Order: sequence, then C-alpha cells, then structure tokens
Amino acid sequence: MGILIDKEGRVSIIRAFALIVLIIVGLSALAGMVAIVPAGHRGVVLNVGAVEDRVLTEGFHILVPFVESYRVMEVRTQKYEVDCESASKDLMDVKTTVAINYHIDPTSVNKLYQKLGENYQERVIAPQVQEVVKAVTAKFDAEGLVQTRELAKGEIDRILKQSMLERDVFVETISITNFKFPDTFNDAITAKQTQIQKAMEAENKVKEAEAIAKQTIETARGQAESIRLINEQLRQSPDYLKLKSIEKWNGVLPMYTGSGIVPFISLDKIANLDSTGG
Repeated sequence: MGILIDKEGRVSIIRAFALIVLIIVGLSALAGMVAIVPAGHRGVVLNVGAVEDRVLTEGFHILVPFVESYRVMEVRTQKYEVDCESASKDLMDVKTTVAINYHIDPTSVNKLYQKLGENYQERVIAPQVQEVVKAVTAKFDAEGLVQTRELAKGEIDRILKQSMLERDVFVETISITNFKFPDTFNDAITAKQTQIQKAMEAENKVKEAEAIAKQTIETARGQAESIRLINEQLRQSPDYLKLKSIEKWNGVLPMYTGSGIVPFISLDKIANLDSTGG
C-alpha cells in the first residue's frame, strides 16, 4: 500500500527542502563573514587560499563570505625546548637542552604564515637551535666547554637571537642546561680535578714550610746580630761583663768551703759603681 502525493504536495516538499538549503547556506555565509580574534593573537586573512597583506587584530571582523577566511596566530610569549646533540672540537659527544622564550612579530604574522605555516616551531626554531649549538660547541674542546661554559652559552645566545630575528621571531631569553658528556670524560675530569687539588695542597705545604724557614732564618739573624752587638760592646768596654753580672746579682754573696774564700764580686767596686752611677 503506497502513499499517494499529488502534484501540489510534491511542490511543497521541494520548496521546503529548498528553504532549508537556503537557510543553511545563509547561516554558512553569515558564519563566514564573522572573524573573531582572541586576545594575544592575530588573524591571517586568506583570499581563496592566498595570504592577504592585512592582519586582523584582536576582536570582531567582517570577511567576504565564501571568498575570505582566516587563521589565528598567537603573538604572546611562548616557550619552546630543543634537545641538542653535537660534538666538541676534540670530537667529544655533547648533549644539552635549550629552552627559549619568544614571540612572533604581530605586524608580520601573515608573512610568517606564508613562508612557514602554523607549525613554524618545528620548521625553523628547532633546526636553527640545533645548527647554532653545533656551530658553537665545535669551537671549543670538551674541557674548554666545562671551564668556559658561560662564554659558549653567551655565543649561542647572541647568534640564535640574530638568526631568529631575521625570521620575524623575537627571542626574549635563552636557557641552556649544563653541557653533558660521556661518563668516561666525566671520570677523567674528576680525576684531573683531584690531582689539581692534591697539587695545590702540596704547594700550600711547601709555602708554609718556606714561611717557617724564613721566620727561623730571620730569628737566627736577629740572634746573630744580638751576639755581634754584645761582642762589639765587650771589645769597646772591658767592664761590660762586670756590669751584666751586677745586674743579675741578687745581693747574696756565694758561700765557699775549703782552704780559702774567693769573693764573687768586689764590694768596693760595687760601692764605687753606685757612687759614680756607672
């Protein structure tokens, strides 16, 4: 048993279908006319696939439906990390991680999109970081990278910022982790540092011994000079020894046993010295 639809009914269905299609097309056209760019982004306008010169700023914009479309590009500061493998001047394997904070030029996002597309990080940033790190580490031997690490980092920073600027990418800061080497090299560096430490300790001991010897020599020289002055005084004054004896005498005459008494000091001379003050 079929359903019978007269001619007017078929026309009504066709009209309803056409109206639905028109509504859909209208909504699509309306949606295609509206461009909304969120904060911290810019819009790249495409005219039938071709990149236009104008750049959409943040906010609401009207486009030509079915002709123009747009792509959103972030212009805020972003972070990107690259694991790098390179070789030093003496062919030692070097590994490091470079993290950069960057932003793209808001006025030229259309040019960046035209040349590199939306995944420009993988197309330009990662290869450029690898290239710069390889070029710089090749200028230093492995031990030089350890001893002058900041110099190598500064060179990477300078070259990378300049090369990225030429691609409309502004590098704000660059963070480079310590250069990593094979375990054999690390062991060799540790052993060398140990030897240097031992050598420094031995050198300090030698310097300390030299200082003690120098002090001893100075003391001996002082004592020798004192003896020389005493001898000189003895030569100039025969009574010098008598005077020194008087200075050390405690006032008690020594007692002697035996056949005779030998006086230690002549009392007359003592009195004579006291009266003359000599």
